[in-house]
Amino acid sequence: MKEKIPEQAKRAYCKSCHRPKRACICQFTCDVDNNINVLVLQHPTEVKQTKGTVGLLASSMSNIEVEIGEDFSANESVAAFIAKNSPCFLLYPNEHAHTLQLVEGSDIPMPWRDAVGLIIIDGTWKKAYRMFQLSHNLQQLPSLALPDDIECFYQIRKTKKKQALSSFEACVHALAMLEQNQAKYQPMIENFIKFNQFQLSFTPKQHHSNGTSE
Repeated sequence: MKEKIPEQAKRAYCKSCHRPKRACICQFTCDVDNNINVLVLQHPTEVKQTKGTVGLLASSMSNIEVEIGEDFSANESVAAFIAKNSPCFLLYPNEHAHTLQLVEGSDIPMPWRDAVGLIIIDGTWKKAYRMFQLSHNLQQLPSLALPDDIECFYQIRKTKKKQALSSFEACVHALAMLEQNQAKYQPMIENFIKFNQFQLSFTPKQHHSNGTSE
């Protein structure tokens, strides 16, 4: 018989991650000092999404900001971030995007070698596309894309797209390639796998899906 959780326990919330204590994700956070500053642009509908991963991401890195909205064209905080962190790149797979990679040798030319800032769009593919189309300042930034062969561990949310990474995974893999330091970010990936399994433990098995997205 499944153990019944007292109503008082259900109402208790963690002061750090703001989730019910029985669903607290603080155990999966890391303490990573990312060299490249990160700005996450989060769609309003993602803010209270319990399956989202931005909260875990923000709690695991030292240099990260989160802005909520849909059209960031006139957003002063975004403008300030871009100005302060130049050259700044947008992680968004459009037709002009450079594909990131891990390379050996410092002499190999990489368009993103001197990157100071990285902007991530957090939302479903449809919402992310709309955010990009509305935000003219984002369209002016050089874009980056991740390789197609990155293994995805995010099994909490369904999607029809193949190899759809969560915002957490996309950001971590991008930073590892931008900084050319896979080992530095490996603990975050390992903790993310545990986080994913933890989240799935609250979902009935018949609802589990191999499709993933955020």
